Amino acid sequence: MVKERCAHEMSAERNTRYNMKIRNIIGTSIVALLAIALSVGMASAAQLTVDPNPLSLTSGVDVPTTAKFTAMYTDGSQRILSVYVVGSGGGDLKFEVSDPNNYGTSTTGQGYVVYRYTPPAGQSEYDIHVTITAADGTSHGTEYTIVYWDTQSYAYDIAVATVHATAVPEFATLAIPVVALLGLVFVMRRKKE
Repeated sequence: MVKERCAHEMSAERNTRYNMKIRNIIGTSIVALLAIALSVGMASAAQLTVDPNPLSLTSGVDVPTTAKFTAMYTDGSQRILSVYVVGSGGGDLKFEVSDPNNYGTSTTGQGYVVYRYTPPAGQSEYDIHVTITAADGTSHGTEYTIVYWDTQSYAYDIAVATVHATAVPEFATLAIPVVALLGLVFVMRRKKE
């Protein structure tokens, strides 16, 4: 009986040691995988910044922005820049993308835009122009969060855009109708006399 008890205790102790070894192996594997994942993420230090940021929008007025790419790895394959509004109300904004380097074809979108382009292999820095227009009648103080995202490198930047009061019309825009009305009043008065 004592022999059986000793054998049973030794077996339980062996199982406990075995389980601890398995846990150590699993824990070490997880740490190693995390280290590899982080080092891969750090190796691709691509950066995307939006200029200017924050953005000041006025209803009906085109506001130019630039997506500046630095430290990008390009292999000559097609890339995608997505520009979109987070949350609701994005339909008030129109995006127009143009590329001064002619890596892709200009495109427009309401609330979001997907721009496909192909920079040459080895190109690490480039700019893409994005013009944003708030719809006429967009309320003063409306705020948008706009994401610029390169889907291959996962580089992104977030711009905050606020709509400010409508621009003051030019003098000629007001003067011409006023002069026309005064002219009509003058002509009508002369006809009465």
